[in-house]
Amino acid sequence: MPSRLQVSLAGLSVMASVAPTLIAVIFRLSGSPGGEEEGRILLFTAVPIFLAIIGLFGTLVYRTWVIWTAIGGLWGFAIIGAWSIGLFYVPAALLLSAAGLAHVDARRSWWNFVLVPLWIVEGVSSTAILFLAITVARELLGYGRFVLPGQTREFSGRVQEVSFVPEALTFGAWLFVAATCFLTACHVARTASRSQTGDRRPQWMVIAGILVALVLGAGACRRAMGELQRSGAGGCSSSGGTTICSAS
Repeated sequence: MPSRLQVSLAGLSVMASVAPTLIAVIFRLSGSPGGEEEGRILLFTAVPIFLAIIGLFGTLVYRTWVIWTAIGGLWGFAIIGAWSIGLFYVPAALLLSAAGLAHVDARRSWWNFVLVPLWIVEGVSSTAILFLAITVARELLGYGRFVLPGQTREFSGRVQEVSFVPEALTFGAWLFVAATCFLTACHVARTASRSQTGDRRPQWMVIAGILVALVLGAGACRRAMGELQRSGAGGCSSSGGTTICSAS
């Protein structure tokens, strides 16, 4: 069962994530109405609150992977937010990290301690998946178009808004896939080690599954590193009622 310290730290993390959002909403309501960009920032501020609540839930149900994945996601948002809205969510990430450390110390499981870095990487890179999903949703809803790094897209007619997805997002997405594959291999290996069956056929299937997950994870890591080597240049050209956009 979680200790009072763990629950208290996780609860304070939720409060620390709510406070900057409330301040931003109050300032917006007291001032002049903001533009679309300001509305997007306010919408994104709901993400750290959601992550902190997930961390609190993981503390209450005593699940290490839930806590540390939420910690990684909260740190990812805090780092991204530092470039736009400031370091307001760093205290929430620090408090949730403290709750996670208290949880790991209470569990005293070497297996959980070994997997914590992978859970953090998956949590941090999950922010890239979130922003990519938002980009895709904007196109599906008709708010704009997007072009991935290394992609060339042709649009009929004149396009009002085209967003070029930065390499950092595709790097994070592939990193998320790699972390998921490695975690899958680790959990399959742990489950197999706990099994008491003497049947060799399932053991060979387990080994094959672990190897497949490791190979896929290594391939995802290679793709992630390849995204960092792109130039990041992109542009659009229109001719004959067609708009062609490409990113290198």
